[in-house]
Amino acid sequence: MDPILKRFGYDEFREGQREVITDLEEGHDSIAILPTGNGKSFIYQYIGIKDKCRVVIVSPLIALMVDQVASLKQMGIYKAVAITSLMTEAEKNYILSTLNEYQFIFVSPEMLQAPMFFKRISKLEIGLLVVDEAHCISQWGYDFRSDYLFIGKMRKILGNPRTLALTATATSQVIHDIYTFLGLNKEGTTYFQGHTFLKNREIDVIPVEGLRSKMLNELLKRVDFPCIVYASTIKEIEGLKESLLEEGFTKIDTFHSKRHSGDRQTIQQKFFRGELHILLATSAFGMGINQSNIRTIIHYYLPQTLEDYVQQIGRAGRDLQFSRCIAFVHPDDFSQMRRKIERSYEVDDEEETELHQNIKEIANAFRWNNDQTSAFIEKQRTRKLKQAERIEEFATTSLCKEEYLAQFFGEKRKDSCGKCSSCRHLDLFLMDITSKWNEVENSKKTFEKSFKKLFNL
Repeated sequence: MDPILKRFGYDEFREGQREVITDLEEGHDSIAILPTGNGKSFIYQYIGIKDKCRVVIVSPLIALMVDQVASLKQMGIYKAVAITSLMTEAEKNYILSTLNEYQFIFVSPEMLQAPMFFKRISKLEIGLLVVDEAHCISQWGYDFRSDYLFIGKMRKILGNPRTLALTATATSQVIHDIYTFLGLNKEGTTYFQGHTFLKNREIDVIPVEGLRSKMLNELLKRVDFPCIVYASTIKEIEGLKESLLEEGFTKIDTFHSKRHSGDRQTIQQKFFRGELHILLATSAFGMGINQSNIRTIIHYYLPQTLEDYVQQIGRAGRDLQFSRCIAFVHPDDFSQMRRKIERSYEVDDEEETELHQNIKEIANAFRWNNDQTSAFIEKQRTRKLKQAERIEEFATTSLCKEEYLAQFFGEKRKDSCGKCSSCRHLDLFLMDITSKWNEVENSKKTFEKSFKKLFNL
């Protein structure tokens, strides 16, 4: 048996791992699209250990970096470090002064371009450059983290080290962006795509009318924990926390950007230990939750893209045990989504948004004139509206939900899952029961009976 596999507690390679590792060992750059929880991080850990080389990992979130360093140290690999904004200047300076002693170095795209760090890292031999959650190049780089678009520039200055781009989801446009902004040569880069479809997962899209909060209350009485509830805004999830506490849900907390970074780490650990049953989160911070036994994902509102949706439902059932993913939808959701996108690209002379600041940084970096910048803005606005159109199509289609997702991400599937809300023809049934509850406020017993039918209880 492979001793490195044994060290990680694996009996065999998972889908895609052996293929990608072989490509990297042969000196190729690689783009690997593998399902969430399929052991993507194992690939670069394996290469680092087997080749005894230095691995630099560009990662989007502090929580992810801290988790990866902790998991490496648990296996006895102590030469791992994450350089983050949580460190004091003294801590950063010490790490930078001893950077050559570390084998696995985790940084954000912003830190990669920091002059002091880049000066140090450029003097070291890099055996593998990893861009984790590489879809962020396309999904975040354009919108609020322009540094993602400049990783390829830094890679070139570093001498184009062997590179691995990892993500769980990628459309053809995202893959094009990964090639382009990392500066990868298509002829010298291998590409592997795993399966989006998971047999241990059930997807239900539930039509709602005026019942969102009531539906959530009833649903949380019936689903398995741990559970993540995704909502659109911080204000929304804080309001949900308050109302759910009033309903008697005590093992609950929120996870978002306005929580102190130390609090987020504490909350994540409590969730991992089972001290919290329900975590209310905004979508941007879902990647910070790295846990194998999450049983339920609930979308109070759907995100604006199918890529985000698949990333988020990928948090459930990593242990390959049954998991349920439930989304609430109302016809007005999608018109509101389109209006929000349109407004985000409007110019406000009084207040410059994060999006417009990001566009300005990109325009300055690429030295665009006004016409080029305007063309870029229009292209991105159109792209966002198209993404919203696709997630509406997913929510309302009568096709198998898993089949739709597989086709969207370029997989060939001819069979239906047999478990999702489309396959079970639940959409009309649900519209009927929600309408009845609106008409008769006190018909809770009837509604509970319908819920039991819905979830086979």
